[in-house]
Amino acid sequence: MRIIINFSEIRKQLYFHPKQIRILYVMLFSFLFLLANCVSLNPATQGIDTYLACPYQTVWERALTVLGDYPLASLNQQAGRIETDWREQPATGRPYGLFGREGLENKERSQLTVTITPVDDGEVRLQIAERRQHWGFRGGAHIYGWEPIPPSQEHLQQILERFKHTLEKQGCRNLL
Repeated sequence: MRIIINFSEIRKQLYFHPKQIRILYVMLFSFLFLLANCVSLNPATQGIDTYLACPYQTVWERALTVLGDYPLASLNQQAGRIETDWREQPATGRPYGLFGREGLENKERSQLTVTITPVDDGEVRLQIAERRQHWGFRGGAHIYGWEPIPPSQEHLQQILERFKHTLEKQGCRNLL
């Protein structure tokens, strides 16, 4: 039994008209463009970092003091990681509707992650990252809810300044 393959028929079936190829390219690039934009729309955890000339244990103890107004979620001194729980504060929301009404309960909450990494003997890297969410009017079926928003660089800078201020009292200095 012999099997005969007719390649000319296969080639005719696989042939695409140039217009079809252009449409496929447009669809592919549109999909990739949308995918890239969707990834960039999600505000990821962002933060700031600095290097300090200070013993690791001193920075760890001061970190617990500075983060005193945040509820602590987890502590791992071996990994040098402190994670706080959500802390809520009131926020001004955007007005909505024809008459610019204010939302009923506009509030924000933030969660901090502090990482302390020893670099050299007597030097540490201090990283502070924040996740932030806003509770307020969203519209649609879910009128109110928590929505991710970008971290507040002002707030992170204030926390870093509190760190620096308390560590300067201990004789530590900032290396940057």
